[in-house]
Amino acid sequence: MSNPARLRMAASAAVLLAIAFPAAAQEAVTTDAAGQEAPARPNINPYDRDIGMTVPLNFNRRVLGEMDVLLTKDDRFIVYASGFKALINPLLTEAAQAEIAAILGQSESFSPEEIANSGIRLEYDPTQLAVMVLRIDPSKRAIEDLFQQGKPEEHAAAPEGFSAYLNTSLGVSKRHNVSDMQAPSVFLNGAVRLGGVVLETDYQGQEAFGTGEYEFNRRYARLVYDDPENFRRWWAGDLDTEIRGRQSYVQMGGVGVARQRQRFESFRNSVLSGNRQVVLQEGSTVRVMRNGVFVREFQLDAGQYDLSNLPLETGSNDIQLEIRDQLGRTQTLNYSAYLDSIDLDPGDYEYGAFLGMTSSGTFGTPNYDDGQLAFSGYWRKAFENRPALGLGLQASEDIQTLTGQTQIILKNGSRLRLDAAVSTNADEGQGFMTALGFDHFVDRGDVYDSWAVAVEYTSEDFSAIGNPMAQNPTEWSMQGAYTRRFSQYWMGSLSAAYRISRNSSFDDSYNINAYSTYNFTPAWGVQVGVEYADYGLPFASTSEGFGVTFALIWTPRFDRRGEARYNSARNSGSVRYQQSGENRAGALGYSVASTYDDGPATLSAQVDYVGNRFDGALTHSAFGQDFSRITDQQITSL
Repeated sequence: MSNPARLRMAASAAVLLAIAFPAAAQEAVTTDAAGQEAPARPNINPYDRDIGMTVPLNFNRRVLGEMDVLLTKDDRFIVYASGFKALINPLLTEAAQAEIAAILGQSESFSPEEIANSGIRLEYDPTQLAVMVLRIDPSKRAIEDLFQQGKPEEHAAAPEGFSAYLNTSLGVSKRHNVSDMQAPSVFLNGAVRLGGVVLETDYQGQEAFGTGEYEFNRRYARLVYDDPENFRRWWAGDLDTEIRGRQSYVQMGGVGVARQRQRFESFRNSVLSGNRQVVLQEGSTVRVMRNGVFVREFQLDAGQYDLSNLPLETGSNDIQLEIRDQLGRTQTLNYSAYLDSIDLDPGDYEYGAFLGMTSSGTFGTPNYDDGQLAFSGYWRKAFENRPALGLGLQASEDIQTLTGQTQIILKNGSRLRLDAAVSTNADEGQGFMTALGFDHFVDRGDVYDSWAVAVEYTSEDFSAIGNPMAQNPTEWSMQGAYTRRFSQYWMGSLSAAYRISRNSSFDDSYNINAYSTYNFTPAWGVQVGVEYADYGLPFASTSEGFGVTFALIWTPRFDRRGEARYNSARNSGSVRYQQSGENRAGALGYSVASTYDDGPATLSAQVDYVGNRFDGALTHSAFGQDFSRITDQQITSL
């Protein structure tokens, strides 16, 4: 290289150093051995003393971890050997690791120049406060997997031998059209850990519906033991029986074990109990989302609700329920409107087994006095080169039900699913059910197509331990849907469903629905749809007919959402604005909403606050037979 070229490079380096390190601008250039100006070491330590620091070690835009370094007063940096070797060794071959160990020997620290001949070049970046691995000799790099499977996190610290917590929730409501204020509802939820065993309990005190007497009920009390290395959990006490396929939910008192990689939340107020039913332990607001789009909102009392009978399922295979209870707590449940898929990694399996006495009621304190000894269990596996398989058995003295599932992945990426079950009942006789589903997904990058169809038949006498009376109002159920995402901003869907009723009080029901959602800006979107429906309700004025849906949606931020919508078939509309509170201390959330449902109207507002030691929610709601009487009934809840 010519001398002018060297001088130009030295001058350029001096300018860059002067910009990045103004304190060192006056000493940015020195003279090398050949008498030419050369860049000097950057001023990485502006203080006249050595500074010890813990900094990240970066390589290829990755943070390998943190290690200790020393910035000397003469602008050198020294690396402590033990931390460096622990971070760099996984990237090196065994021979390269031995070479580094031999170079460093017993030294506790080293300068980057000492390992330069080993093929590893280090530099300290004062702008990032990090040590950069600029280069590793390719011949000394270990083989690295490009597609690494996730690994479970290591335990940061072992659990204490003894620990405990208690969450106390208090809810009080005032009905303004009556003089009396309801007695506060009290919810106590806690757990005590001793060794490896945990006692978890949930109690609730509130006025009994109808009588007004104050009752204190045990929701559950049970011992839990976890075996996380084997993804296994054991229970003893009040059980929330886990089910799969066409099994039915029933509360039991006894013992249970289950293996599952992803554990469900144990402290849940609402239970998706299988067979498309949801159990609400208390009055709640339930918002139904279909394929990410709002459908309807329900104000529901405590009870069991069959989602397949609500006029909302129009063939979609992605239903999300957002449940907000009386205390403002929110829980989200997801389920498939078609068949229960075996969503396991290839080769993975899961099982559950529960044995105990059945509870005669779903609400209040579990009562096992009139129950029967019962067993509920399942086993499911996703084979690598064969169809997935699931088996289930539920049995008591009077009722036995055997269920089976299979799932076949076809060559074109589609999936075929089959569910079947047979039952025998001492009172109702023998019965069976079968369901066949097919879904197909075509991924085209930013756009996709999705098809799904399902057909289900249930015999009149099919029963289970959770359905001992064999209540099967629907004989045949057929549904299908097609969804297409035209672009990042535009999506459309067409769906249909038909149900044949065996209940003489209800006619067959059917619906056809088409809708499209378009985001014309990142914040503004519009949804339009048409539907024709007959839900087979002989006394409901809005149970059938043609209608259109229009909605305007505003999402200025990820945590803010406003929407206004109207449905002509049900002559219903709603306006809502919500800011979701972040799950951190000091976060504030709020919402205002108004609904109209062919006459009756509501107006409500809520404020949520998350404190360091408590969460709070204040709600005020007004109800009336129409908007002119919106203040007839008002409730304030804290």
